[in-house]
Amino acid sequence: MSQGTKSVDEYFKEMEIAMIRVNVEEDMKTTMTRFINGLNYDITHIVESHNYMKLEEMMHMVVKVEKQLKQEGTILMHDGVTNKYSFEMNGRPLTLLSFTPKKI
Repeated sequence: MSQGTKSVDEYFKEMEIAMIRVNVEEDMKTTMTRFINGLNYDITHIVESHNYMKLEEMMHMVVKVEKQLKQEGTILMHDGVTNKYSFEMNGRPLTLLSFTPKKI
């Protein structure tokens, strides 16, 4: 499960619902790690360098980072399935394909 084009709040709610449906019981640190690993790279890159004691602290920081990146006009999203990235610049979507060098 990954954030993709969803907002941080939408992704978090989707993850919570999925965990309830399959009856996942894990400690909060594991849940926070699972959540961070599914965030879009540009958010994960900033957020993962901090230590959080509570889920609420982490969510506050993640939402703050998302808002700041949107104001800057650049957001990098991975769909979590294929090797495609979506890049949004000033509200205009672009799609980037990953580059895999060919063997010679």
